[in-house]
Amino acid sequence: MLRIAVRSAMAALVLAILAPWGSSPVAAQMEQTFLSGPRFGVGYHGVIPDALAGAGVWYLSGPRRFGVFVDGKVTLPNPADHRNYCPATLDVECNVTSVEARYNHWHLKDDTHWLAVNAGGMYAFSREFALMLGGGMARRNVYREYIDDEDDDDLRLTWEGNYIVPVEPRDEWVAQLSIGGLIRAGNRVAFSVGYETAVAGMTIGLFVVLP
Repeated sequence: MLRIAVRSAMAALVLAILAPWGSSPVAAQMEQTFLSGPRFGVGYHGVIPDALAGAGVWYLSGPRRFGVFVDGKVTLPNPADHRNYCPATLDVECNVTSVEARYNHWHLKDDTHWLAVNAGGMYAFSREFALMLGGGMARRNVYREYIDDEDDDDLRLTWEGNYIVPVEPRDEWVAQLSIGGLIRAGNRVAFSVGYETAVAGMTIGLFVVLP
């Protein structure tokens, strides 16, 4: 009896997986493409490799083919949120110019933090593909991490020895262009690939599609 039950369960699972791929007239009528009606998408959207955290939404009008999109991305974690960012023990202004004029600490690395927002239009060239073209603004901040190798704990700027200061003490906003393609992967899933000029990276997205 157990063997029969297992076989029945496996058969039901196979049928459940294969059912959406059937080509019956009923299934064809239920297919939801970019042109069969209004479609709304919401999900993940990021830039490789510098702004992987992000989200986006889009809307396509269906037979009219036109649509709009909005998205935002950010670099995580933000160096400015680190506990050793601009430590209170610094006796100079917290920026690279002042620190390097006062100390002779080892330069460990530079990190770039991005915050980007875009908006634009869409056009569905087919039932499965839509072009995304727009633009926006991207804020760029650069941070430098140093190592204070002082042996005396009381003289070292931080307990761990490392600390972070901004390369530029102000935000830098730049305009950018955004282009991509949205590809239908099923009635409820779509993904996108593209490029952004300021962040200078490939964009990727994965969306849940709602009718």
